[in-house]
Parts: sequence; structure tokens; C-alpha cells
Amino acid sequence: MADRLNEGEEVVFDITHAFRSLPLLAFIAAAYLRKTKDINLKAIVYGALEARYEEDATEVTPVFDLTPFIELLDWMTATEQFRATGNARLLAEMLKARQGAAASLAYKIQNLSQGLRILRPLQVMREAAELSQAINSAKVEVTGTVPPFAELIDRVSRDYGRFGLANPDAEKQDAARLLKQLDLVEWYFEKRQIVQSLALMREWLPSLVCYRLRLDPLEREARKVAENLLNEYLAQLNGKPYTWSQVARSDGMKESWHILTDLRNDVLHAGLSRQPRRYQTVEKRAEELIKKLGEIAARQNLQP
Repeated sequence: MADRLNEGEEVVFDITHAFRSLPLLAFIAAAYLRKTKDINLKAIVYGALEARYEEDATEVTPVFDLTPFIELLDWMTATEQFRATGNARLLAEMLKARQGAAASLAYKIQNLSQGLRILRPLQVMREAAELSQAINSAKVEVTGTVPPFAELIDRVSRDYGRFGLANPDAEKQDAARLLKQLDLVEWYFEKRQIVQSLALMREWLPSLVCYRLRLDPLEREARKVAENLLNEYLAQLNGKPYTWSQVARSDGMKESWHILTDLRNDVLHAGLSRQPRRYQTVEKRAEELIKKLGEIAARQNLQP
């Protein structure tokens, strides 16, 4: 089949008279060649002789179109990508091909997935907070029209919904936002997205210091105060000085900060130095830092 087919060709497979296991092999090969040779698989058909019937004194043999089962393999690919990496782009694209509630849900999932990929934690929290309602609105329709996704809908809700936080930039959400960010750090690491995990860890500590100083962690100058204190520099804002003694329950913060900033800089500068860390070392140190930040969060007794 591979020898006979050229890239971009349109193909119809008729497996009516195929022998024993050959229909299954042809089916799998056709699915594979769709990807490797970009063939346009118009149809896989089977003439069902055993289902013959008479119509207007004429014997009719129905022809079954098995092509939708090829699409099921596409759902398998998209599902595996989502489960392994957390990236739901392929799932969203397949849902967008539908109409109505399924398409609306697809855009919600796509926005969440993109927010995770480019490290937009506040956007992710907002989108995730609205996900449950979007899923409830679409669930009945999706179950009836997109059965493959119906098997996944609870998994998507569970994996993405955990990050939901309404109005995450509100002052009253400071503690809850810190907990959600730490959850995101762990999620990135579990999905082996080490760069994102380290980048968000590096931002988490200054946010925690701002929280303890009652400063707005979303204001650039406030974050600069927190970073200066972590770096043991003089820190002031609008003429008001701040000292490390004002940061409650600060055990382990500075030590973790220095280790973290060094590791994060090594990674985000692509290891372009005379002595870059091996990727195995980066992963191990990242895992250790996640544990340390978890211990710091526990001492802070943050309440959502």
C-alpha cells in the first residue's frame, strides 16, 4: 500500500472481499498512511451481503461506511496528548468541527490549554472557573453527538477545573491565588513541563512576600520590593522602607529563592554557560524545590 500510494492522493478502500485478518491490517495501514503520506482517505466501505433486502422487487445490498472508526483513532491520539502533556489543542480542534454547544466548549478548552502553554496563570484560573458551567451546558449534546469526547468530558473537568478561581486578581483572593499557583507548579512538573514549572516557582516566592507585607503582588513596584528583600537588598516603596523582619514565618524562603533563581536562570538562558546543569539535575532540583515550597506554604497556613 505504501509503495502504491503517493502523497495527497484520494483513496477509497473496499474491504468487502478481503481475506481473514486483512481488513484489520488494511484499516490500520490506512490510518497510518493518512499521517505519513497525507493521503485523503475518502472512505472505507464494506458491502454487507448478509444484510441484503428487497426493495421494489429489487435485491439491495447495503454498503456500510466504516470511515468514522478512523476518526476514533484521531480521538485516541488527541486523548493521549491531553493525558500525557495536559495539552488539549487537538481535542479542541476536533470539537470545533461540531456545531452548537460542542463548539462553544471547544473554545473554552482551547483557551485554557493555550493559557497553560504560555504561562498565563490568572487567565487559566478565570477560564477554569467557568469550565464547569460550560461542560454542564454542553454535556447532554456532546454525549449524543460526540461519543468519543463524552468518555473524556469528566477527565477534562477534573484536570482543568482544579485551577478554577473566580476573580483571581481581586485582593481577597491573594491566599487562594497563591495556593492555585502552587498547584499549577506541581501540575507542570507532573506533565514534565519543567521550564514552566520553574518559571512559575520563581514568581511564587515574591508573591508570597507581597502577601505577607500586604502589598499588591500584581504591581511591578511591589514585586520589586519583595525581590529586593529576598536578595537582601534595601527595599522601599513610595518612600516607605521595608525589612525582612516584617515577613512572617519566613523560614526557608531566602534559601529556596537563591537556589531557585540560579536554577531558573540556567534553564531560561538555555544552559549557555561553561558549566550548564544536565537536564537530569534540573529535574531533580526542580522536584526538591517544589517540596520546599510546599513546606513553606504549609508553614504560612494559607487559607483560600
